[in-house]
Amino acid sequence: MKKHPVLFSLSLIVLIMAVLCAAVIAMLYLSSDSSAVPFGDQVALLEIRGVISEGKPVTDLLARYQEDKDIKAIILLIESPGGGVAPSQEIYTQLTRIRDNKPVVAFLGNVAASGGYYIASGASKIVASPGSMTGSIGVVIQLSNVKDLFDKLGLDFFALKAGKYKDMGSPYREMTDDERKLLQNVIDDVHEQFITDVAKGRNLPVEQVRAVADGRIMTGSQAKDLGLVDETGNFEDALRIAKSLAGIQGKVSIVRPERKRHSLMEYFLDEFFNGLSERLGINSPRLLALY
Repeated sequence: MKKHPVLFSLSLIVLIMAVLCAAVIAMLYLSSDSSAVPFGDQVALLEIRGVISEGKPVTDLLARYQEDKDIKAIILLIESPGGGVAPSQEIYTQLTRIRDNKPVVAFLGNVAASGGYYIASGASKIVASPGSMTGSIGVVIQLSNVKDLFDKLGLDFFALKAGKYKDMGSPYREMTDDERKLLQNVIDDVHEQFITDVAKGRNLPVEQVRAVADGRIMTGSQAKDLGLVDETGNFEDALRIAKSLAGIQGKVSIVRPERKRHSLMEYFLDEFFNGLSERLGINSPRLLALY
């Protein structure tokens, strides 16, 4: 110590830091089931929030969790009014594949309706708060018509097309009866897919699901009475069920995906291009499973 005071001081600092790190890690482990540092059996928590616009980021994470042998179960926390039909179907399909060899529990938050419920129905079990807003099993295409407004402004728009239905849904003219029938057939077909998938995912008779598949919204408690939800409770109940299905005893670590950080410039560019695409897509009908 007398010969090498600087070396001794550095060694002491390193020792103190190591002890502090060990103490923090121990506190994290002992204080809660949820830990930022993975110990022992792990349960992955994946959150789906807001309007569902794409499926791949979620399905990629689910595939990764499926292959990770340390992760024994997955909890899907859903806070969404729904969104695009196709991305909802992508996530639903991935869940039905995973649950055959790894339990997946969906926890419905404040709102988990339409596409949000579509996704949940692919899980092994569904837990909802009694007052959750869910259900809304239905499909909609939202279109606008500004023809009368443009007539008043003296503006005229027209389209050159090859194909009778190519500009179907144009906001600049009235929709024809044939176009309405065609769109209704598309909606009815997707609605039937929705009903069939929910019945399959929940192991319910198709007619039982069809009876409540009129777009109605319902509470978590009502959904449980109808067989659309397994249990009402909170997140801890969802975690308890996930642990039980996975055969986990005692404490677990909850693993969350890393959040990608965006620069301020990336944020503004994303907002700009998203807004631009919304405006340019005014006459591009989109199928929505949305409450």
